Amino acid sequence: MNTAETESFARVRELLIQDFRIKPRKVKPEARIREDLGICGDDGIDLFDALHERYGVDLAGYDHEQYFEPEMWGTGAFFTWKWWTTFKHPKTLTVAHLAHAVAAGRWNDDLAQQRTPPNPHSPSAQGAGGC
Repeated sequence: MNTAETESFARVRELLIQDFRIKPRKVKPEARIREDLGICGDDGIDLFDALHERYGVDLAGYDHEQYFEPEMWGTGAFFTWKWWTTFKHPKTLTVAHLAHAVAAGRWNDDLAQQRTPPNPHSPSAQGAGGC
């Protein structure tokens, strides 16, 4: 990370610790938002809303369903889960991706995916989330 991203990482770290009650030792640049930090579904919406409101991140290129599974409510939960795990595999999202977006002032999905090292052992690569 460059200097701007290091400063942005500190901002994102503070947000995750204060607003989402993530333990400080877990918040590292390589920490995966869903799998390692347990931010899922609607909490992901809250996270990106906070990035926009606090830091002015332009979310024009952000697609929530690319990174987070839907919330599961009621009797349709099994069918939603079955559809999601069969057809959708959310992209990996890390704290470093968020820091880059804060530093740049905008979300860039293509850049986020270029910065994601493949991890064949991650739950998302295996079709299951950590939430």
